Amino acid sequence: LKIGVSVVRAVAFPFGSPYTVEAATTIIQRKLEDILASTANVSAQDRWQKQILAVLAWDDQAAASVVQAWDALAAPVRADTIVLVTTTHGDDVFIYSNN
Repeated sequence: LKIGVSVVRAVAFPFGSPYTVEAATTIIQRKLEDILASTANVSAQDRWQKQILAVLAWDDQAAASVVQAWDALAAPVRADTIVLVTTTHGDDVFIYSNN
């Protein structure tokens, strides 16, 4: 099966700052809209059966903001994308840094 995967980080800077629901809403909505666009425009030979949005959350608070954002989004934006939120508890700083 072909699966489309998109990844996003849920973190505020400086590390450990609260990750707001507003920040989560902005990024999750944008990523979901991008997923819808990519699904609509993918070539026939590369067409996937499902899309997954993998969210890497700095801590439990960031993960909770992502869930709140998801719950508030309109059904057409959420469509049938699977959203998987993984909380790293700040143990993997390299994931959140471009260095």
